Parts: sequence; structure tokens; C-alpha cells
Amino acid sequence: MKKLLLLGTLLFAFALVLGACGNKKDDTQGTDPSEDSVQNVDDQDGGTMNTGNAYGFDHFELEIEVDGQEAIQDQYTMEKELTAIYVNKLTGVDLKDAKAMNELDKFFKEILLTKDTSKKRATDDILKWYGLDSFSKFYLKVHFDDGNELTIEEVK
Repeated sequence: MKKLLLLGTLLFAFALVLGACGNKKDDTQGTDPSEDSVQNVDDQDGGTMNTGNAYGFDHFELEIEVDGQEAIQDQYTMEKELTAIYVNKLTGVDLKDAKAMNELDKFFKEILLTKDTSKKRATDDILKWYGLDSFSKFYLKVHFDDGNELTIEEVK
């Protein structure tokens, strides 16, 4: 009787092991990660730092001249890779890449440009950020995620 019980237990254990391992299917084969149904909502809207569109735009270019001399040059472009430049000749700052992005991040979060921002408000807020009362040339070009563009070119 004990032998029969032992044999039955062994067969049952063997069946469980075969059942658990015998029908293994590789679900990762042939799947496209872009077809995953679980996505971060911000990723879908193009609104994360990883996609480069966290600010609502993928291109930002700013040039300000004071008394005919270049004073400010900022550039942010996110295509396949991030390109960032932050130059403030008035304070002696000349940064690129990650260090520039740290400064631009503060700037973008403070200025908060959107497709609905008026040219006057954009100009006033940017001049205030840099502590400028006047300029001889102001050039701003922003490409927003939705295809809109803000361009300001003013020469005094």
C-alpha cells in the first residue's frame, strides 16, 4: 500500500513538472515594442523629457543683441538626439549639452511658452528673465509639438 501511495505521489509530481514546463511559449518572439498597449499618457502626447517634447516644443532658438553686440544665444533642438546651447555673454556663461540643458530647463519652466503666448508677452518675459531693459535685436523661433510656430524678429 505504501509503495502504491509513493508511486502515485511520484507520478502526480512528475505530471505537475511536465505540465509546468512542457507548454512553454516564447511570447516575446515577433512582437514590436511600439505595439505595446501600455504607454505612459505623457509619452503618447509627446510630453516627457525622454521624448524631448516636455516643454511642448521640439525646437527653440533665441538670439538677443544689446547695442549691436550678441548678448544671448539659446538653442534647444530635440530630434534623434538633444542639442542644447546656452550662452549669456553678459554674465560670461557659455554652456553646451547637459549643462546647457540644466539652465534651459529652468528657463523653459519659468517662461512657459505655448502656441497661444502673445509675441509681446514672450518678449517681455524673456527680457525679464535675462534682466534686460532693452535690445537692438530680438529673434525667437519656437516649433511647437502640434505643428504651430512662434516667430519673433524685432530690430531697433
